[in-house]
Amino acid sequence: MTRTTITEVLRDRAGGVYRHPDPLPPDWPAGPGPRLVRIAGITDREALMRGFAQAFGFPSWFGRNWDALEESLTDLRPGAAGVVLSLSGV
Repeated sequence: MTRTTITEVLRDRAGGVYRHPDPLPPDWPAGPGPRLVRIAGITDREALMRGFAQAFGFPSWFGRNWDALEESLTDLRPGAAGVVLSLSGV
């Protein structure tokens, strides 16, 4: 099934990866917006982990490795719209 609006994605609870125009579509739900990680120019894992830590407000003890990232993202408490991550510079 092709979903064309964020409303359809949220209605169907269809997690996954979606491209969206910038700025966010007009049917974006109220509440927290997406967390933005700018990946343009990132050339190493440490810089990418810093971007995730900054976007999600991870604590200073965040391990900055793939396992820590997976655990930290899994532990997030999503709002009504879930957890949305926007990668800029892809």
